[in-house]
Amino acid sequence: MSRSHLVSISLAIVLALSGCGKSEKKAADLDAAMGPAAKADVADATPPQKVKSLGDSVPTDVPLGLPPLPVPNGPPPTDKLVHLGRRLFYEGNIAADGITSCGSCHTYDHAFAETRQVALGFSSTRGDRNTPSLLNVAYWTSLNWDGSVQTPDPGLGLLEAQVRFPLEDPAQMATKVDSVEKSLNISDQYHMLMTKTYGKNVPVKYALATRAIAAFERTLLSGNSPFDRYFFGHDENAISSAAIRGWEIFKDPKKGNCIACHAVGEKFGLFTDNEFHNTGVGLDSTGEGHDLGRFRVTNRPADKGAFRTPSLRNVALTPPYMHNGSLRSLRGVVDFYSEGGGQNPYLDPQIKKLNLSEKDRDDLVSFLNTLTGPMPVNTGHPTPQEEAADAVEDDATEKPATPEAATPASGTTAPSAPVEKPSPFTKKDQKKDAKKDDKAEKKQP
Repeated sequence: MSRSHLVSISLAIVLALSGCGKSEKKAADLDAAMGPAAKADVADATPPQKVKSLGDSVPTDVPLGLPPLPVPNGPPPTDKLVHLGRRLFYEGNIAADGITSCGSCHTYDHAFAETRQVALGFSSTRGDRNTPSLLNVAYWTSLNWDGSVQTPDPGLGLLEAQVRFPLEDPAQMATKVDSVEKSLNISDQYHMLMTKTYGKNVPVKYALATRAIAAFERTLLSGNSPFDRYFFGHDENAISSAAIRGWEIFKDPKKGNCIACHAVGEKFGLFTDNEFHNTGVGLDSTGEGHDLGRFRVTNRPADKGAFRTPSLRNVALTPPYMHNGSLRSLRGVVDFYSEGGGQNPYLDPQIKKLNLSEKDRDDLVSFLNTLTGPMPVNTGHPTPQEEAADAVEDDATEKPATPEAATPASGTTAPSAPVEKPSPFTKKDQKKDAKKDDKAEKKQP
């Protein structure tokens, strides 16, 4: 057994023993710092789907161009739940390799997609598919390129069911339920965040963590693009004349007919029909290929090579394109469809040769570039300033309220503020510990 394993076991024992005499005091401290809401009597046996989170309700307003936000089953989300979910979304230490997080592939800078052709998961395992954007994911009726997640989590929603997929997939984060719960329990930072979110009487559970991540992902909304302001806001100057021509091609059944799959209504547009179509990408002329998409789920021959229609919102930020990341540019995508896609026996009947001119193709690209809306605020990786603010708040929560501090006597120096203890999840500390372990093992005879 390595020294690091012995240290981990010793740490767990010390934490367990040291916590025994302080549990009642910590509970009282939390009551004082968090107020009456934290004192809600929630039994340990309450199903995770029914445990209410503390904090204020999350606004349900949506940007211009988006439909009303679907309401998930279960208790309504709160700001504390979303805050916890954001931290967990970017936390790599709940993965088996201690590095890979949801945010490793769904990056903020690329509209919660990524620039790799296909995703890299646990221990740099190369996946088969390109990472789709999570923007506006709250509206999807099935998830993953093949729709393999289409049944909501009992008592909750579809996102709660989907969040578990990458966490438990051996090729992505390769984690296990008990591992996640142990990681959250052993971390002072995350144990405190879970307590502040769900209350002191609720034990840390895997399902509560996935609920938080799903709540965060539902806030990833983007609309109010130049096209939204032009079409739904009736601002004729919001987009260029080239983009307007591209829009006409996009919706014309005799020209682009893109709207047949990338749906747009009179009051809002998700730019997807939430259905599955075979466009010929990744298939040979017989309809066979490495990835048969929806067929993997249904085993129906008609579904061979069919994949979920991705939304086109913010599409300019998410190259490469298609389920396998095989097309590097928007112009490449337009050219592919203009030539009639990839011919095969299962090709969707909507896919036909378009014979678009060079100008038509350029105009379509101009239109697609107008679908880029603002990124949702407070959804990127937490900044050092935000983490420091959280640490100060946690420190205040852990300490009971004290009487007014006595003024230091003349000629004396007030004691300095205690140094913030580094989180056990700090990557720097992990690297240091690993180096120490390596040195120690080399010294052994």
